[in-house]
Amino acid sequence: MPEVTFYVLRQEEDAARIHALCRLVEKAWLQDLSVLILAEDILEAHRIDEALWSFRPDSFVPHCLVDNLPTKIPPALISWLGQDCPDAQVWFNMAHSPCQPGRRCQRLIQFVAGSAEQREIQRQQWRHYRDLGWSVNKIELA
Repeated sequence: MPEVTFYVLRQEEDAARIHALCRLVEKAWLQDLSVLILAEDILEAHRIDEALWSFRPDSFVPHCLVDNLPTKIPPALISWLGQDCPDAQVWFNMAHSPCQPGRRCQRLIQFVAGSAEQREIQRQQWRHYRDLGWSVNKIELA
């Protein structure tokens, strides 16, 4: 069962959430961990894809969308609700509903940012994972 970490952001903008995601995906990749990013929909998946290409000029995280897998699969994959999700060691859930990571998943990461409505969605996800008996914790990001 994975460890679930909620990263609480002070900024409410979606851009802050995606930037924090990119930083943590890069960190996981540098630790040689496989990554799956679960977006809410294909539009968000494309925004994440673009952000991973450009969030830092001196950074590159090999990644692709799950509907366009090359022969050699990169360490970071981006999926969205309704798509098959390949298994990975670290899952980043950007969707508005809880996810059920694969067996290889060691860590599930959620971001808390945005409006009061979005924060309530995250509280519900916290309760969902806690009720499953998973270890849930939070980290405040500046």
